[in-house]
Amino acid sequence: MLSALIATYLALPQPVMARGEWLTDWEKAKRYSVATGKPILANFTGSDWCPFCLRLKKEVFDTDLFKDWAADKMVLFMADYPRKKPLSPKLTAQNEFLATEYSVNSYPSILFMNGSGELLGRSGFLETGGANYWTRVADKKISDGKADLAKSQGIPKVVPKQMAAKDYRGKSSPEMKIGSVVSRKLPPELKGKTVLIDFWATWCSPCIQEMPKLNRWQKEFGDDLVIIGVSDEAPEQISRFATRHGIDYVLTSDEKRFLATEFAIQTLPQMVLISGDGIVRWQGSVGDGDPLTSSRIRRMIEATQ
Repeated sequence: MLSALIATYLALPQPVMARGEWLTDWEKAKRYSVATGKPILANFTGSDWCPFCLRLKKEVFDTDLFKDWAADKMVLFMADYPRKKPLSPKLTAQNEFLATEYSVNSYPSILFMNGSGELLGRSGFLETGGANYWTRVADKKISDGKADLAKSQGIPKVVPKQMAAKDYRGKSSPEMKIGSVVSRKLPPELKGKTVLIDFWATWCSPCIQEMPKLNRWQKEFGDDLVIIGVSDEAPEQISRFATRHGIDYVLTSDEKRFLATEFAIQTLPQMVLISGDGIVRWQGSVGDGDPLTSSRIRRMIEATQ
């Protein structure tokens, strides 16, 4: 039966994109990537205000060399963040979701991804201009990203980056002294569970901006992922915040900062992903160039269960 389904799928006609065509529907881009086996080049741009976005378009994306290269190798996708040009509410919501999911906070940001939305590499405007150089760099990043993903076996790669905390990646997590539970309920036992710790505070705007994503992940992964937001504020303050903002995952009050001290947290927000065997598999913050995404979490859960 499975062989027949695969044969039927392979027999279906592949999607046809016009040369130089940029999709704006993210789900369609992923479907096209899966169907063709081509990676996605996702262009996060401010098309009517960002000078380097405009230069990248003119010097690279509008050239015949790039269009020929992309026609053979890529599914092109654009997430636009214009200041004057109106977008539909649906498109605006999609692009805001993607910027949050992949921690995009500067433009242009070019992300290379597979059909599952897993990140293979990043690029942007390169000072060494020209489509020939740009595409050669892209080829190298994609090739390296595919090799790293194959070797990782689902475990996020430890990449060099600025850390505003003690780096526990690849090491055993310190004892989970998370303080008192304020909202929701913890499982009776965390051992063997995939746990995401979010260090946050009610006054921290970047922390609050990440919360819809955490709510979404808690709904998506259910019992396979335990999300714990840890704050050093009073339980009453956290409880009022949780009610007002509709937080769907566990929040705790660690007023003595046991866990924050163990991780030497310097700035907020900071997140720590721990696999069921107690090893810290990912650690970081917003905009550090190494985003934690739902696809990375899913692969890690599958690899470590």
